[in-house]
Amino acid sequence: MKRFLRIIIRLVLIIGGFLFIFNLPSLLGIGRNHVVFNFETFWGFMKSDFQSLLQIKDAAYLSFFKQLDIAESYQYSMTILFFSLIFIIFMGLVFAVLIMLAPEKLRNILKSGINFFEAVPDL
Repeated sequence: MKRFLRIIIRLVLIIGGFLFIFNLPSLLGIGRNHVVFNFETFWGFMKSDFQSLLQIKDAAYLSFFKQLDIAESYQYSMTILFFSLIFIIFMGLVFAVLIMLAPEKLRNILKSGINFFEAVPDL
């Protein structure tokens, strides 16, 4: 029972979090020189989105999913992912060989450049 209650609470918090994030732009109205908080508009959008989630059995929602070819979209995405992975591996090998064949001074400069670009995502 405790586990079931924990799952229900998590589900409610996840849905509430999604609704909050999706409707956050309606909360923050931008004035001329300041930011205005529109709680009434935000709450109205929250209620309408929650009611839309409850009416998921409506035929309009289901017809949208019937029109999608999910298998074809998935295959296309995985094809792009696979070829990009192969391309990146190939380019990495080519650059690694070129760096190892370069003179020592140039190799050290290239290694420091690679270390810099490796650290950029951490910033």
